[in-house]
Amino acid sequence: MRKQNMSAKQMRKQSTSAKHKLNSANVTGAVVVAGLAAAVVGSWPVFWLVVIFLVVTAVHSGDIRR
Repeated sequence: MRKQNMSAKQMRKQSTSAKHKLNSANVTGAVVVAGLAAAVVGSWPVFWLVVIFLVVTAVHSGDIRR
């Protein structure tokens, strides 16, 4: 398939690497876990603290890559 004939959506889909998919899955998981924790406690600050904690630890451990 030629790049000239590809739609913008197809070009974005083609350019998404495995690294980007894993990074987005990791962040999505952090948001879901933080949402569950915040729902149990009933607090928005808990949500933000858990999201920040999970994302920072994932970056530090190398699960989220640049």
